[in-house]
Amino acid sequence: MILCALLSCGGEAAENENVVIDIERLALELSAGLPFDDELIRLDDQAVALKYAFGGDSAVVYAGSGATPEIVIAVQCSDPEAAADAVFKIDAFIKEQIILFTDYNSSQLPKLKTAYLNRHGRYAVCAVSSDSSDARTITESCETKP
Repeated sequence: MILCALLSCGGEAAENENVVIDIERLALELSAGLPFDDELIRLDDQAVALKYAFGGDSAVVYAGSGATPEIVIAVQCSDPEAAADAVFKIDAFIKEQIILFTDYNSSQLPKLKTAYLNRHGRYAVCAVSSDSSDARTITESCETKP
């Protein structure tokens, strides 16, 4: 399911190569604009660096308590190729979460299987929510053209 989201955006990514996104604003708007069962908090930069290896120049992560897989990830990279690599790493993270939640709390699996994961120019964006369908719209509303 996640792979389908990545492949379906192939044509659109080229249109968005030169966008600029304030990842702080984007992550905050995703965390406020999507439905979450858990209360998400912004992780400090040191915690993000220690816990996640998504690559990129900087990342903003909002995460819950761990009882749910709900998370918002916005990664700024140096170029679109680095962002594609970050998307690959986030996809691997989500696949690991699917394995963990299969045994831990399988009722959460639909959130992981319908996660929003996409590259927007030199940015990687992910949202794991009970309904991530508005994630693209929210992300695009945070884009500016240089």
